Amino acid sequence: MSADKLYARSAVLDGFVTTANKFEIDPIELLNTHHIPISSLRSPNKKIPTSFLIRLLEEAAEKSGTPDFALHMAQARDASTLGTIEVIMREQINLREALRSLATYLWAQGEGVSVGIDEVENTCTLSVRIAADLPSPNIQTLELCMGSLVRIITRLLGKTWRPDMVVFEHPKPDGQTLHSRYFGQAPVYGFEENALVFNGDELDLPLPTANPDSAKQVEAHFSSIIGPRAETFRDTVSSHIQSLMPQGACRINHVAELMGVTRRTVHRRLAEENITFSQLVQQNRVMLADIYANSAAKKRSKTEIAQLLGFANLSSFSRWTKSRNQG
Repeated sequence: MSADKLYARSAVLDGFVTTANKFEIDPIELLNTHHIPISSLRSPNKKIPTSFLIRLLEEAAEKSGTPDFALHMAQARDASTLGTIEVIMREQINLREALRSLATYLWAQGEGVSVGIDEVENTCTLSVRIAADLPSPNIQTLELCMGSLVRIITRLLGKTWRPDMVVFEHPKPDGQTLHSRYFGQAPVYGFEENALVFNGDELDLPLPTANPDSAKQVEAHFSSIIGPRAETFRDTVSSHIQSLMPQGACRINHVAELMGVTRRTVHRRLAEENITFSQLVQQNRVMLADIYANSAAKKRSKTEIAQLLGFANLSSFSRWTKSRNQG
């Protein structure tokens, strides 16, 4: 789905005014600059373009001279901004099911932002991803999401919970910041993803507020209100292409397997949207190549970009770049 069709609930602005005032910048002026209605501050369910919110937070950090603006904003929140989603999470039997619920319904809070849960041996990596075609840099949005995740999990498991490691893609900010105190440790910067890392055994910790029967009822009601996710088949395939590309496994049989359909179905459904699988791979590759090359958050080498785009080696990437420029 294109960036101009991605929206977030205005509830994500919770803590913005308090933080802006704390650092002596005008929150109303900033909202007006980014075409966000002032009424959004009073109506948590107003829909705001996700791209507007990303730019708002980046400018707030720049104007205030506060690279950890988003963490101060997360800290200023008295309660969850997730509303019904957190109710569903609290009533799951353990942390694993709670995080799965979050991953399932997060789109209803903010489209273009997703959470991934990866378990390898005894380690869980809870990652935050922002759609590649949304504005960049988006450091503040990522840090707001990461900070909010810590707050959510501490509400589920207890105030003493902290991740074992925190990693960010972007470089370390200048000066003294809130990061170490907020996360309970100094984050690792310049990593390949944005994530909280913790012991996988914690996923099985029971939640004291668990009520599975009630959770099912709330989920059913919530699903009937929000309706199905407005995503085309092409959007879904693109999402899988982007996740498989860095692994060098961006092939139609792998995408079909992830979607639980046959290769023929993928070909047929894409044809109905007037595009082929190879054309969609090329479109995503071109888009991501431009984003990686021009990212202000992290400067990448050509070798790293080649790997992220699924090329076997740098020479293959160079040939592709040359043909693209000639075309």
